[in-house]
Formats: sequence, C-alpha cells, structure tokens
Amino acid sequence: MQDKYILLIHCPDREGLVASVTSLIRRYHGNVVDLDQHVDSERHVFFMRVAWTPSPTDPRSIEHFEQAFAAEVASPCAMTWNRVWLF
Repeated sequence: MQDKYILLIHCPDREGLVASVTSLIRRYHGNVVDLDQHVDSERHVFFMRVAWTPSPTDPRSIEHFEQAFAAEVASPCAMTWNRVWLF
C-alpha cells in the first residue's frame, strides 16, 4: 500500500481554490484519493482536507510540491496549511 499525504487548508473563500490545489497535485503526478471541502458562509472561510498519494517514481515530489504549493497557491490565497503523512 502506498503512503498517503494529507493536506489541511483554510483560507478566505474565493473562486478556484479546489482547482488550484488539485491542479498542483496533478502537476507533481499525485493522485487524489479523498477530498472534503466546505465554506463557512458566515465567516467566508474555505476549509479543505485532501488526501493523495505522491508519485511513486519521484522520491522528491513532495518536497517540490510543497515549495510550489507555498509559492503559487498558499501565499497568493492567504492559506493556512498543514500536512500529515499516513502510512
């Protein structure tokens, strides 16, 4: 069984958040295996939990993903994020 990487996110709600995160996962050859998201409409806050399996052929894919995620998605979207490994 392949390891799962879980990304926990919250940020101000805006258009395109799910697409931004999942597109970046795809760019680094990850496969989304579970995704939950919702918006607190009173506070206009977006929440997401996405579980995915990283590339089995590139041992540095997570490192590269995290660098790109921080610069291209998290920072521009004012995201607070955390990651968890499931083995």
